[in-house]
Amino acid sequence: MLFYPNMSQERRRFLHALIIPILLSLLLVLIYIVQWGLQWDVEAWGVVPRTVSGLKGILLHPFAHAGLSHLFNNVSTFLILSTALYYFYRDVAGKVLLLLWPMTGILLWIIGRDSIHIGASGIIYGLAFFIFWGGLLMRNISLLAISLAVVFWYGSMVWDMLPFLPNESISWEGHLSGAVSGSILAFVFRKTGWQPQESDSEEDSDNDELEEIAMKYEKEGELIEKEENNQTDNQ
Repeated sequence: MLFYPNMSQERRRFLHALIIPILLSLLLVLIYIVQWGLQWDVEAWGVVPRTVSGLKGILLHPFAHAGLSHLFNNVSTFLILSTALYYFYRDVAGKVLLLLWPMTGILLWIIGRDSIHIGASGIIYGLAFFIFWGGLLMRNISLLAISLAVVFWYGSMVWDMLPFLPNESISWEGHLSGAVSGSILAFVFRKTGWQPQESDSEEDSDNDELEEIAMKYEKEGELIEKEENNQTDNQ
């Protein structure tokens, strides 16, 4: 059956997908402004692997950023990937984020080097890998296209999760933790993440109604024809 996308529905769906990502992005910016204005020690919010004092960083480290460039890079990428998550996986997007957040932090706390790890880049890697593997595991053409887009735009991210990087300021352990967490969640939600577009079901319903009307008129036409034939025979 042919599919003609309803642009108003797609636009509404896209706007709905933007709400949570925009609110979370604004929250990251607001917290950074408060940290900068009050001169808070952002390192106190970080993950310090295998230490009791570093446990709080499991939940707090995504809100701590070392500077404006660090914040901008993370917020812009997070906004794009989280919007894709809420658009294509809207029924499980909230669950994915709520699970990805602590999973990334816990794994980072376990495998991280003896340092202070801050920033939301681990969650960003988790989103990228969830979207990538989601398309492959679900074997959906639309999601496969999104997976390829993620590879095209963010393929270079892979190099920042390897331990032999020359830049020691990059937390490759945080990136790797997010990538592993996102991959696990993609497998967990491989059968429940994608929901067909509303336009498909609505169009099917409309076509069914049209078929019923056509059959009704066809039957009425046959009855009229029979009545005319009977009248002719009687004459």
